Amino acid sequence: MSGFVVRRTGEGDALGNGRNLIKLRSEDANGSFAVLENTLAPGRNIPSHVHGQEEEAWYVVEGELTFVIDGETVAAPVGTFVMVPRGIAHGFGNRGSVPAKVLELFAPGGMEGYFVEREQLAQQGGGGDFAGLDPQVHAALAARFHMRFVDG
Repeated sequence: MSGFVVRRTGEGDALGNGRNLIKLRSEDANGSFAVLENTLAPGRNIPSHVHGQEEEAWYVVEGELTFVIDGETVAAPVGTFVMVPRGIAHGFGNRGSVPAKVLELFAPGGMEGYFVEREQLAQQGGGGDFAGLDPQVHAALAARFHMRFVDG
C-alpha cells in the first residue's frame, strides 16, 4: 500500500456524539500533522488557550466562527482559513444561529490524542467546564498535550 488516506463525507473516527471526527491521525502522516472535522453548535465557545508544541489551523466549511487571537477579534465566515502559531493565545466560537463546521489541522500531529482522552473523561461524568470536565482534571489533561488555558 502506498500510504495514502481517503476519508469521505462522514468518515473518520467519531468522537462523542459524532459532531467531531478525526479525519487523519498523526500516525497516518508520519507524525507531521493531524486533521479533525468539528461541528460547533450555536453558542459553543472554546476559551482562550495556548499550544506549546503545535501550530493550529482551521478552514471554515459551514457557518461562521469568531476567533480571538492574541487579543484581536477575527470574523471567519465560510471559506476562511486561519492559522495560529504555537505560543499565541487564541479562542474561538460560534456566535451565529446555525451550526458551524470547520476542518482543524494540527502540525505536528498528536493533538488528536487530547480530544480522544477528553471525550473518554467526559463520558465518565464529572461536569464542570466547557468540555464537561472538572476544571483541574481538564487542565492536567491539557498540560500533558502541551496546552494551557488562559484566564480572562
